[in-house]
Amino acid sequence: QNMSNLPYILRSNKFNKGKIMKNSNYTSNFSSYMKSKIFGQDQIIDAMDDLLNISFSGLNDENKPIASLLFTGPTGVGKTEFAKELAKFLDIHFERLDMSEYADEYSARNLTGGQAGLVGYEEGGILTNAIRKNPHCVLLLDEIEKADKKVYNTFLQVLDYGILTDTKGDKVDFSNTIIIMTSNLGATETRGIGFGENTNINKESAVIDFFTPEFRNRLDKMLEFNPLSSKAADSVIEKHLEDFSKKLSDKNVTLSVSQQAKALIKHNGFSVAMGARSIHREIHNQFKSYIASEIVNGNLSKGGNIGISVENDRFSFEVTPKEIYHNSNNQANPICPSCNSSMVLRKARRGKYAGKHFYGCKNYPQCYGIVNI
Repeated sequence: QNMSNLPYILRSNKFNKGKIMKNSNYTSNFSSYMKSKIFGQDQIIDAMDDLLNISFSGLNDENKPIASLLFTGPTGVGKTEFAKELAKFLDIHFERLDMSEYADEYSARNLTGGQAGLVGYEEGGILTNAIRKNPHCVLLLDEIEKADKKVYNTFLQVLDYGILTDTKGDKVDFSNTIIIMTSNLGATETRGIGFGENTNINKESAVIDFFTPEFRNRLDKMLEFNPLSSKAADSVIEKHLEDFSKKLSDKNVTLSVSQQAKALIKHNGFSVAMGARSIHREIHNQFKSYIASEIVNGNLSKGGNIGISVENDRFSFEVTPKEIYHNSNNQANPICPSCNSSMVLRKARRGKYAGKHFYGCKNYPQCYGIVNI
């Protein structure tokens, strides 16, 4: 395939040509990948797909950034995660700047470099150095509304011409950069109002009132993320547990979570106001501390299995060391001597047998039948 008329970014070794524009499967690959990572935001993914197709086909202005976007919407709905996954798919560098760190004019100068004569002047700017080092990247300007107004003026020339000059007079090229800005503008003002059309008007008005027309007109798109839905929350839980399971597998620990436990995670952690972050926090607070102690000092130090279920509306952990786990997988569980039901492997938590494993009736607490190992 002749790629000579495509932007330099496509011809760069930074890109995996098997993924991007080498064949007609690019669009479907991007869409399916992103929709498996970002949930409930299909319209954002489709819009990003269109922008990438325009840029990668060579039909946009070659001097401008590949794309420049403003993401708005509530917290915890995937704005930052979208940028991370985009960089991962394109196989390029991800650069994040927390714009709350540039809330005054003095700190805003550090993006392009300090004034001559001041300490650090020779080191250059934080932003210009980052792009000079990794020109092929996804640049995330997180919570852009918290930055000083000088920052917006700085980016006017970047969005228009793809060039930024630092305080030493050196020019930095942004034409191979995807710029994504995030903002929570309008999200807090409209929470709980409950008037569908008016809510959307208020959100859009908050963005329009804050950003100047010359700034908004230089953006390729302003995209609003949906609040996290109940269906999307289920997918987020599955993704967090899958990621957690992969980390545990490095410790030779397998994880199994019952449907009841997943439902309890959602009941305790799902919040439209807080989005996916509250789900992540629930998993972190309820699971990771306990499992970490078992790995460092307990029964999982050499690996094994941990099953998470629900008993009496609380999470219940069944920890099986590696030796017992492998042995128990090769033989059928015993039958309860009291009610003839099957038994499951449990661990005593109190008394003189605390920490010891035994088989307990699956009908507990209706039946207290046990068999020692």
